[in-house]
Amino acid sequence: PPRSTLFPYTTLFRSAIANLTVLLPPLSVALTNGNAALAFTMNTLSGYAYQLQYKTNLASATWLNAGNPLTATNATLTMTELIGPDPQRYYRMTLSP
Repeated sequence: PPRSTLFPYTTLFRSAIANLTVLLPPLSVALTNGNAALAFTMNTLSGYAYQLQYKTNLASATWLNAGNPLTATNATLTMTELIGPDPQRYYRMTLSP
């Protein structure tokens, strides 16, 4: 915009929508039941529900739920997942709605 003698400085105001992603603490993973299962343990907030999810291909847009959401009752939560026939799986833990 052109400057005028009354307002020699031009100020532009811009606004944007920002997305905030809250990352949960990292998962710790351990083999259990004679290496037949994985145990996922993470720090949690009591009263919140968490969902373990997986996918077999990182290029896939879809995450699949591994079991049902669990509600944390203390500072840590452990979910166990049987090792299935897939040659590889990628996991994440999400806050369940």
